[in-house]
Amino acid sequence: MLQALHDKWGHPSNSKLIQIYRAQNRVRFPTNFLALLNCFRCKVCAFCKGAREYRRSTRVQLHGPHKFLPQATLSSVIPTAIQLLVR
Repeated sequence: MLQALHDKWGHPSNSKLIQIYRAQNRVRFPTNFLALLNCFRCKVCAFCKGAREYRRSTRVQLHGPHKFLPQATLSSVIPTAIQLLVR
């Protein structure tokens, strides 16, 4: 029931859902809504918010996501970088 309400209102935060609950004068909400809300965790929101938090970080905006080089590539890149510094 709570997941359906959460989906209906567009996946709002818990505080926004409480505001909606009070603005709607508790109509079409379960009687123990606030108790249920304390235990409710939306898996879609948890997944999306985690991904959004990573993508919008300042480091990712400036430098892009982590790029891991294979070990064979690292061994050829490091000597080249050292040679450039020596010149």
